[in-house]
Amino acid sequence: MYQLAKFLSIKKLLEFISLRFYGYLLLFLLYFDCSRKCLPRGAEAFRLPGLMCGRYELDPNSDSPAVKKLMERLQGEWPDLIPIAENLEIRPGQEVAALIPGRGPKAALGRLRWGIPGKDGKLVINARSETVLERPLFRDAFRLRRCALLATGFYEWGPPPDRQKYLFRLQGSLEFCLLALHDESGRFAILTRPAVAPVADIHPRMPLLLPLREVLPWLRDESAARSTLDAPAPELTCQPVT
Repeated sequence: MYQLAKFLSIKKLLEFISLRFYGYLLLFLLYFDCSRKCLPRGAEAFRLPGLMCGRYELDPNSDSPAVKKLMERLQGEWPDLIPIAENLEIRPGQEVAALIPGRGPKAALGRLRWGIPGKDGKLVINARSETVLERPLFRDAFRLRRCALLATGFYEWGPPPDRQKYLFRLQGSLEFCLLALHDESGRFAILTRPAVAPVADIHPRMPLLLPLREVLPWLRDESAARSTLDAPAPELTCQPVT
């Protein structure tokens, strides 16, 4: 009799544990499905780390003439936008000096903040270049409000458990431009594309970028900007960093 009671108690305990396990599993699946459906179509939202390009570098001490010129301009007009040497990472939510179309033949500077608020309140920091012409969130911005971010590098993280951090730079150049779109309130999202080597060995996507000398057509000419969406990616270098 005692053995039977003990057996039934263990059976009930196992049933209870099983129900708890499957209950938590169901809640997880429902949450994941809801989170996925809440994402703006064609966008990668800030809630999903590891699925986006979410850091870039602008080294104020770079030997790049373009970066030196930008730092001099910021020192006189917007000193609060100068990156500090102790932390060169530009992050979502941060305000930056962006290249925008100027009235003359040159680009102008504008203060823009990284991240467009989505319908659910999460910051949309990236937009897929493959679908940007179709999505309501970005369609008008592509026609009217293209911009670019001067950068000296961008970061990606490898898979867990190590999550090694890597810094990518443009081969043979001290700087480049990340291509982006901004809304009417001055918020921007960086365009991304399928990754190519060496980024593809670490992450499935990478920023859409151009050498600085090629950025003016992106800013001023919609036809040239459309061609840029499908242009081959430039060659990059990669180094692990801490």
